[in-house]
Amino acid sequence: AIALFVAIDQEKIGDLQLGSLFHLPNIPQCLLSALHAAEFTQLHLSVGDIDPPVVESISSKGLTRVATSALEAVTEMYESLFLEALPAIFDDAIRPLANELASDFIGDAPKSDCPPPLPDTTGSPIIDMRDLLLEADGAAAAGGMGTSPYGTLVGLLKSLAEDLLLTPNDQGALPINDLLVAPLTKRQSGVQGMWTMPGDIFNEAVEVNLAD
Repeated sequence: AIALFVAIDQEKIGDLQLGSLFHLPNIPQCLLSALHAAEFTQLHLSVGDIDPPVVESISSKGLTRVATSALEAVTEMYESLFLEALPAIFDDAIRPLANELASDFIGDAPKSDCPPPLPDTTGSPIIDMRDLLLEADGAAAAGGMGTSPYGTLVGLLKSLAEDLLLTPNDQGALPINDLLVAPLTKRQSGVQGMWTMPGDIFNEAVEVNLAD
């Protein structure tokens, strides 16, 4: 379990321009410009079990058996003690070290303002979805400018979404079905994969006058 305290200047966060964040190289500098401090208030690690180390000797099988038996005995003898001490080690020793590193990093980082959005090079008020959603080469092949005029963040998020949600698993099913469709439809209708809409979807009365 990790608990992280972060102090951020709300005014500077509110002043960040969305266009600046669309360019990945700007994101760290923009976030650091509004970050005052970061501290781990809790760093807890628990391990359920420890497997004995495996030793293999090419020259001597007897040496392998002796070393393996010794390591198994040591693991069995001290495993419970190590597992009990591990949370305290991380919280009392590793956490202060991590906080010191974070403090030094934030203190040494240049406190410059977030870079402004790059000037518009498209010459058009209309957003070209090819340049927005595709990488530079793919956008150029599709007929776009291919210069990433809107930055690379949206295209990266699109690629991640496709990899996580729209790439078939070993069974040929799309992960989006298990991650989104199934729980949403289950909550709405009580049945996975079914979306119910009470009442009429279309209800329209039409009057036809056949008389002259």
